[in-house]
Amino acid sequence: MNSAARPLSDAMDTDIVRPLRIFANRRCGQRKRRHRGYKQDEGHTAAPASFTVLKNRRGQPAKGGEDGAGRSCGGGLGGRKPLVIEKVEVAPPKAMEGQTPLFPRIFGHEASGIVESVGEGVTDLKEGDHVLPVFTGECKECAHCKSEESNMCDLLRINTDRGVMLSDGKSRFTAKGYQINHFLGTSTFSEYTVVHVGCLAKIDPSAPLDKVCVLSCGISTARKFGVNEFVNPKDYDRPVQEVLIEMTSGGVDPSVECTGNINAMISAFECVHDGWGVAVLVGVPNKDAVFMTKADKCAERRDSERAFFGNYKPRTDIPSVVDMYTRKELELDKFITHRISFSEINKAFDLMLKGEGLRCIINMEE
Repeated sequence: MNSAARPLSDAMDTDIVRPLRIFANRRCGQRKRRHRGYKQDEGHTAAPASFTVLKNRRGQPAKGGEDGAGRSCGGGLGGRKPLVIEKVEVAPPKAMEGQTPLFPRIFGHEASGIVESVGEGVTDLKEGDHVLPVFTGECKECAHCKSEESNMCDLLRINTDRGVMLSDGKSRFTAKGYQINHFLGTSTFSEYTVVHVGCLAKIDPSAPLDKVCVLSCGISTARKFGVNEFVNPKDYDRPVQEVLIEMTSGGVDPSVECTGNINAMISAFECVHDGWGVAVLVGVPNKDAVFMTKADKCAERRDSERAFFGNYKPRTDIPSVVDMYTRKELELDKFITHRISFSEINKAFDLMLKGEGLRCIINMEE
């Protein structure tokens, strides 16, 4: 974020949310930041984040004493426990921002932000650049990054188990003397966060951060609004794939699954037309989920393709997608159904769980 931080004594008595800033991760001799945030304690499972944290453009880079004050948040609804605000200290970036216990951790992966500082060796970004932090990265050096067929970077691909930075296997967040782990390399439920430079897409500074923030995740797989038919699986006493095959005289082609629910993925595969149908699986399932289907479904020449993050390379392709929006070639505004303050983050989860919103923008300054 980009507004001035308050003294720590101020932050202890106020509930004002200030904008978030991003550190690009390599070592630099800057002070730590202290701020408050939402975190998830050990023993609770994180709910999928379906809303966005807005890093506001207004204000000036944080300056002043040894400590900056603000808030950060880590999320999750395990056991339906509400999120809580905590003061969190954020260390400056190190050289090349390992597996550790995952909780507590600061959640959030869909956001926009402004670079507050960069670490040693960062040449692609500078203070003041507008960026989208992305949950999967692009090192530009591995075989996947050099291939036109893949966006699954060997170094920075999505990893839900990693809670630390790559350079030294340590977290940049602490609270009350304890380490708070990162999430998907971004931890955007925070006023300040440290992100590997390979997971930051530099964008046109004229693009509105409160709109293009949704491009850092799922919107990159969307084409347009509107459907021809709506089928609710709960309305039927048989598998929905059988219903769809009957409705379409043999099956659809293609089918596109976007939820990450393993049962929906199976239904998407089994509802395509035999002989030529293709199921495009977009959603990210639980890593332990097992995809099971009958052998004859494969023998009938059904096929599946995996689409990950729209097959976009984050640093190379996302800036051009932002440009499409600024040229009015891409619809984003209708995806944003709610806007709330940072302190109301639990309301955003409630809206998500009730199915009452598509994207909820959380303004870090309000």
